[in-house]
Amino acid sequence: MINKTFPIAEKLISNGLSLSRTLFQALQDESQLLINQDKDKKLDAITQHKQHLIGEISQFTQQIGQVLQTEQLNADKNGLATYFERAKAASLDTQKAEQNWQELIILSEKARDLNNQNGAGIELLLRHTRLSLNILKGKPQSVHTYGRDGSTQADAGTNTLYTA
Repeated sequence: MINKTFPIAEKLISNGLSLSRTLFQALQDESQLLINQDKDKKLDAITQHKQHLIGEISQFTQQIGQVLQTEQLNADKNGLATYFERAKAASLDTQKAEQNWQELIILSEKARDLNNQNGAGIELLLRHTRLSLNILKGKPQSVHTYGRDGSTQADAGTNTLYTA
């Protein structure tokens, strides 16, 4: 059966790598927009593009899982490693697919880290915007602390640390 599923898996991995490269580029573009403070409609377009790519990557993940299930393997790292071993045992050339898979893993980790970094930057911009709006509306500023569960809590008044 692996003789039939391997060409499919090889093509899926190649497509998954291409999608991951495109997603990583979108994340880099987003990061650059956040740094340059040129956010208007461009950031919205990148966000929509990222959502589309993530949907396609999710579909890729499901398809690879189906290929592995066809071979009665788990849809995880170990399952794919076993899959490649079976393909080698069947005298199939797995070199390119394994290289693509390794690159896809590395790129996915970099994309995750960059996405977290971008998310933190967006959160800071959001806080700054909220603070600016509160100042413009004449609302008193409140002190934000973190509760035990990590959620933010706003104190109604501020405490003075030092009085002269």
